[in-house]
Amino acid sequence: MTSFSKILYHGFSGKEEKLTAPVHLAFDESLASSYAHTRRVAKCEVKLPNALILDTEEKLKKIWDESGVGFRPEDLDEDEDWVASMSQLKDFTSFVKKKGYDGIVMAKTNDTMNVTFGDPLVIVFNVNDIKILSYESTDMPTFKQFLLEDISIVNDKIQITTQHYKAGSSKESISTYFKSHPYKTSIKGCDADIYSLLNYVSSDISTDILKSLKGRGPYKVDEKQYAHFMSQVKSAASMFIRNIKPDVIIYPKSSSSLLKQFVDEVSKTYPSAEVLSDSFIKVALNAENVEPLINTNHPDWVKFAEENPKAVKELKRSLKGQILKGSGELQFKNIYKPYAKFIKNFIELRDSYEVLEKVLDNNVLIIDDILSTGSTMAEMVRQVSELEPSKITCLTLFKYTTAPK
Repeated sequence: MTSFSKILYHGFSGKEEKLTAPVHLAFDESLASSYAHTRRVAKCEVKLPNALILDTEEKLKKIWDESGVGFRPEDLDEDEDWVASMSQLKDFTSFVKKKGYDGIVMAKTNDTMNVTFGDPLVIVFNVNDIKILSYESTDMPTFKQFLLEDISIVNDKIQITTQHYKAGSSKESISTYFKSHPYKTSIKGCDADIYSLLNYVSSDISTDILKSLKGRGPYKVDEKQYAHFMSQVKSAASMFIRNIKPDVIIYPKSSSSLLKQFVDEVSKTYPSAEVLSDSFIKVALNAENVEPLINTNHPDWVKFAEENPKAVKELKRSLKGQILKGSGELQFKNIYKPYAKFIKNFIELRDSYEVLEKVLDNNVLIIDDILSTGSTMAEMVRQVSELEPSKITCLTLFKYTTAPK
């Protein structure tokens, strides 16, 4: 029998009301205060006749790995903190409950709950195992930073919270549900595996959210929420990066603070990889000669050109019209999306001879922040492939997906 008292816990208002299971309990004020809506309980009793006791790191690692919910503590460096997401805890809890346990105790404890391992956490499956004896009305901090599930616009600000938990994104919000394995995308004509940690559904709202996260949108982002979001991004990327073991990390030049932070967090998980900053830059193009921009080697080009000669002319006219005077920059976002895959040479490798020396016969990871049409990623892969690396893998933070039906 496991029993204890004097607990700080998550999801209770500080007055007598109905509890809903599972209930997450914490013994440490710093941990409890990082949950949303946490209150202090002056005195309570919890009895768990058949709790899963995870009183050592080895036990936690073993059962977490067995559950198959994704990132695990052993994938961290010694100086890194492990932050599980709400979705991971939910899946882990379901797994343990199916094994016949009535709760989880992630701490080394005795009857008085002296804690000697980690950040103590208890998950109780049956509310009848909890007896509240008295209450303390003082609120704990309510900043929703520990468990992240949803990015949305609330009161003209970007809000990253657990409030609207769901596994998939919508036109109104972007889910931060990190899957056990990243999303995999195939792009015809692109000879590389492309993975993404999260997805988004195209809409005006999601566009404003992504622009704001990149530092160029209409809404402000809370620095603490953003920092904690990036810590979860780092955790989600950790096992993936260590599996592919890149020798070199390459990313395009961008004014996006999101991309630079993403690369920084990813590179921390595998510090032996050499990071080549701002490797791809936009090319100053000549609107009078767009032929070099058309990728006639794309697998779909011959059929497209034979069956749609008018569309080929339209593509060329579109290219000429979307090259800015002065800078020569191609306004790629204004190109008709079905045509995008046939465009090349709108970016180029900076210091290509230096990059060749680093890339030749090595394992390369290409990183970008957002995958929409995939044309930019495909072009980066095409150019890096010419430098004969041993392997190319691609990773983005967000990828486009269609709205759920």
